[in-house]
Amino acid sequence: MKEISRLLVDRAFGRVNREDYVAWAVDALLAGVESPNLEVLAGLDPAEWSEVDEYFAKSCADLGVPITQSDAGSLEVAALLRSLYAEGDLPPETLIAEMGELHSRHLQTNLFLPWASLQAEIESRHPTSQAWWPKGLFYPADALDDLRSSIEREWQIFDLMIAYPRFPELPTWVYCRTCSSRGVPQPEVRSLDWQIDLNPGVQCAACGSSDVFAVGRDPAFRLTWLLAHGGGVEEPSNSA
Repeated sequence: MKEISRLLVDRAFGRVNREDYVAWAVDALLAGVESPNLEVLAGLDPAEWSEVDEYFAKSCADLGVPITQSDAGSLEVAALLRSLYAEGDLPPETLIAEMGELHSRHLQTNLFLPWASLQAEIESRHPTSQAWWPKGLFYPADALDDLRSSIEREWQIFDLMIAYPRFPELPTWVYCRTCSSRGVPQPEVRSLDWQIDLNPGVQCAACGSSDVFAVGRDPAFRLTWLLAHGGGVEEPSNSA
């Protein structure tokens, strides 16, 4: 049910009002959905928050729909978004924006960082964009040429990242031109003269060189690396 999936996503993001639950119940009944609790929900005063929430949960149970909470897990929300997109009920740009929001809400994981990076690239291309970053800084510049293909590739990477959680830092990896290593960088070490810099760079964790670039931003690299090493037994390291 498209409407309930959208409502559950908004619920997880804290974007629903009491009236939304009652309106959903009314629409569901008009569409021919049968449920005693749904009928009660449709007749409730939205001001009765406790009852609205109670009968929304009961209605979902009647329909066999797992309910999301305002603090729902990121994977649970991602699954709802993925379903909406697959069914054609969510435009590519909206999917990317919503997945990017999951990154801002779950900074403890890098699972959603590529989506936020893709969103940043979209913003940089907007005709009225005031983005300070140049095109291609956070995501390959050609990714927007075929947005749906980029999304499908990111879903494939997303599944691999979940299956092989040994690689949570992969989207942040850099490649060092000095020693040819790949891995998680470290904050750049600077002299006292640089302490006022609020945006320090990064350097290679293996040799300390600052001549690095963000190879982890490249979806082709991430996919190739995961397919080649995802089933391995070694932890990621700063070696080529």
